[in-house]
Amino acid sequence: MLTLFPLSFYYKADVAKITSNAYTITSYIWPELNYIAPHVLQYEQEKQIRNIEKDEIYQKCITTSTNGGQQRKIRLGVISATISEGHSVSEDFGGILSGLDRTKFDVTYINVHEGSYSDPSTSAKFLTMNKEDSLHHYFKNPMEQNSGSTFIKRIATDILQDHAPFDMILYLDLTMSTFIRRLGMMRLAPIQINTHGHPVTSGHPSSVIQYFISWAEAELPIEESQKHYTEQLQLIPNGKIHQYYTPRVLVEVTEEKNGRRFDHLTRNDFHELPTYIKSSNEIDTYSNNINLYVCMQKPFKVFPEFDELVCGILKKDPKGHVILHKPESKSGGYNHHELTFVQRMISAGCDMERIHFISAQPPHKLLKLYSTANVVLDSYPAGGCTTTREALELGKAVVTWPARLLGGRWTLGLYTIIGITEKIKSKLIASNVNEYITMAVNIGTNHTLRHEIEVEIKSKTESNLFYRKEAIAEWEKILLKVSPVKQCNNDNIDNNDDVKDEL
Repeated sequence: MLTLFPLSFYYKADVAKITSNAYTITSYIWPELNYIAPHVLQYEQEKQIRNIEKDEIYQKCITTSTNGGQQRKIRLGVISATISEGHSVSEDFGGILSGLDRTKFDVTYINVHEGSYSDPSTSAKFLTMNKEDSLHHYFKNPMEQNSGSTFIKRIATDILQDHAPFDMILYLDLTMSTFIRRLGMMRLAPIQINTHGHPVTSGHPSSVIQYFISWAEAELPIEESQKHYTEQLQLIPNGKIHQYYTPRVLVEVTEEKNGRRFDHLTRNDFHELPTYIKSSNEIDTYSNNINLYVCMQKPFKVFPEFDELVCGILKKDPKGHVILHKPESKSGGYNHHELTFVQRMISAGCDMERIHFISAQPPHKLLKLYSTANVVLDSYPAGGCTTTREALELGKAVVTWPARLLGGRWTLGLYTIIGITEKIKSKLIASNVNEYITMAVNIGTNHTLRHEIEVEIKSKTESNLFYRKEAIAEWEKILLKVSPVKQCNNDNIDNNDDVKDEL
């Protein structure tokens, strides 16, 4: 069965239409997933009474909490299947979520697990950074079947019973988890938001998931990008960064997650590589006998369109060797996916003696692999985000070809937001197959050019990528704008005080 990634990126399908059709079929088969929580029904009734149009924001004033005294905050539920330490979703959203103003937002984290047990110690550290927050785990009972909707409805009921009614729910990775995608079909809060933990539209009607928070720097113009979503786009604006990032590389030589050094490592430490690569010169010399092009994106992001790019690089650079992420079965060793991958490369005309598959690497070794590469290749048409950020922090050149969807445009956005000059961008950002191949080989084989590019990337990244609180401010603006409630001054409010505004 084809998933959203190949359908949307490789087959260039109308992903909004396909996911919308999937919602229609699923809601027909499992009508329990059309559930609307009582407080959501009440909110909709109030909108009707006040003649609030569909495309208008309606905000009810909130003042004190039910126990008096303290002003009630906006109740924000954050739901995810992947908020574990080290996961790309946690790494991407942790800075924003932990930085939200806790005088305005009451944040509850909900981790929905696809298994029947999870070790709580694996939860992301940012989840406990604010003492006011709470984290709750929900599981499928061992006796419940994966198929169907009964256990999803049970989880939804548990969530509603365990917490005060949420004003908003933010789904970090709605289309990454089958369970959460079904959960998101229900209206458990008046306002429900999808975002780019998995950068694909939910396909749910805009009456169910109203908004998708994205980043203007990595989207096509709004009149085009809106066509890719069933939700209404809410954009972090151009010129503002979309996440609050902190360095992943500490003091040049240590990776942040586990504090393990990598400055002592060489190509020789990557044991899956052939001896002649392990013993080859590092790239800071002028006498390279091996040029390494590295793309360690997960195999599900490497589509047949990327094969032509790899083969073209090898044909143009006789000293070139490409390192790719090895698809592995759960039992280890070769699997059907890898055999298919290899056959694809052969069919595309690649020199297979110069393509090398290596297993997933621990963080410090992965950073060293990027560091020792001549060029880091951004996969196409689904590209990298965290991968690119790590490479840029090391000062490495990432050659990219921006695609039509958000998931293939992160590198472009990052280059723009850190202020890479147009001169350097023209050597890194391709618009077709030939440009991509030529740019990669030019950088891979020209030491002087590579050094010029790397110096600028390193400098701009250190100066402009990290600790940008504007990202938190922009997220707060959007959340406050679309919230169904707002904090009001108790001295200047009557029972009918509410707000409506054009989106």
